[in-house]
Amino acid sequence: MKVCSKCQIEKPLDDFHKAANCRDGRRPICKGCVAAQRRADRAAAPEKERERDRARYAENAERRAQQRATARAFYKADRERQRELRKAYYQANKDRWLQWRAERQARFEDGRPREPYTRRDIYNRDEGHCAICGVEVPYEPGGFHIDHIVPIVRGGADTLANLQLTCPPCNWSKWTSAP
Repeated sequence: MKVCSKCQIEKPLDDFHKAANCRDGRRPICKGCVAAQRRADRAAAPEKERERDRARYAENAERRAQQRATARAFYKADRERQRELRKAYYQANKDRWLQWRAERQARFEDGRPREPYTRRDIYNRDEGHCAICGVEVPYEPGGFHIDHIVPIVRGGADTLANLQLTCPPCNWSKWTSAP
């Protein structure tokens, strides 16, 4: 047991982060207080926190690329088994998937414009070239992404005017940042 130096409540050692430089091997502030402080810092200076997140994201670009390559190779090595596993997961977690889908659809119920489109419409309009880097992308599964110029989570519409054709690396690097 240990007393948190911030909230002054005695808690089990598992409620404190590990720290090799501390006498007992645990930080003096409990995990709950650390999380509360982190939320307060984010609320006080959101742009500073976003910049910090962007820097961390950029620092780990090579690691993320390696992880994606490893995941792709793992999937390709046993594609049928992976498909079966995903199908089984969907069947076992159908409620969770439906909830996610409903939340995504609810983003459009606030009056933002939405119009029907097909992947072929956007591919033909952009003449098969990535709108960010200009490279020609193949019309095949996984060959290109459809990207919202202003992301949905940032208030973008789901219309042809807000969609662009991108190659997967450009779309991954863009993430949810708006131009």
